[in-house]
Amino acid sequence: SSRRRHTRSCLVSVGSEMCIRDRVYATDLSSTWMVIDGPLTIRGSASTSSTSYGTIANGTTFTISDTALSGNYIFGKISSGTHNGRWVALGNGSSRYCMTPNY
Repeated sequence: SSRRRHTRSCLVSVGSEMCIRDRVYATDLSSTWMVIDGPLTIRGSASTSSTSYGTIANGTTFTISDTALSGNYIFGKISSGTHNGRWVALGNGSSRYCMTPNY
């Protein structure tokens, strides 16, 4: 079978089709993100079991500096505002909680 490589960033996904998880994980880190299915819990690390530092509401915008997979969740490391350095779930499997022009 043929394989395509998707190279939207330094992260690469290999496969005939990309799922939502791949699109988020291989996203443009310079984009501004907006919460569309909140409120979302702010975490100390990329895990649903890590320390909670409050929530962010629908319509809140932020930028991210990194992404990480944890179980079925895709987390983004916030690089702006009062939650700089904290993590938030961008989506899971087939659902997205945040949007950006490229996702």
